[in-house]
Amino acid sequence: MTGTLGDAGLALHARKHAQCQDTVYYPQLLHRLQRPLPRVSAALAIRHLVHAMIDISDGLLADLGHILSLSDVGACLYVDRVPLSESFVRMRDCLGELHWLDIALSAGDDYELCFTVPRDQLPAVQQQLSAAGCACSCIGEIVNGSGLQCRHDDGREYQPAGTGYDHFSTVRGADS
Repeated sequence: MTGTLGDAGLALHARKHAQCQDTVYYPQLLHRLQRPLPRVSAALAIRHLVHAMIDISDGLLADLGHILSLSDVGACLYVDRVPLSESFVRMRDCLGELHWLDIALSAGDDYELCFTVPRDQLPAVQQQLSAAGCACSCIGEIVNGSGLQCRHDDGREYQPAGTGYDHFSTVRGADS
């Protein structure tokens, strides 16, 4: 994946909690929410090297789930490898009851890219993204079967609280 996750979701949470807004990091998170930077040039740079790619607008778990279901494969996501911004790390204590990892994995609106790439093409992808001024991280692997497993690097399973935004979860009325 490109970039970092969770900034927009943490900014939304902080909007509802005044104590979270009293920090130098809140404006940086809010900027990521209000002025997302879609990775169009990064996508164009690697489109010929990847098998599948999606922007992370509904949350990593939801959007990766779309890739998995449409490709009829499974994946193992290593949650300790999900990249976080310094602002997110410094402010994650404001989440209270919410677990910071759930925000990073399922809040949306980060507009980073999630993509699958053959192992032998990973160096070429990293080179292309670096040339495009975009950081990337390898956060998991495609596996046989179906579904998504979330694990820590030490092998412990992680059970996320949710998967992300579901456009069809709520029936909207005529005034919506």
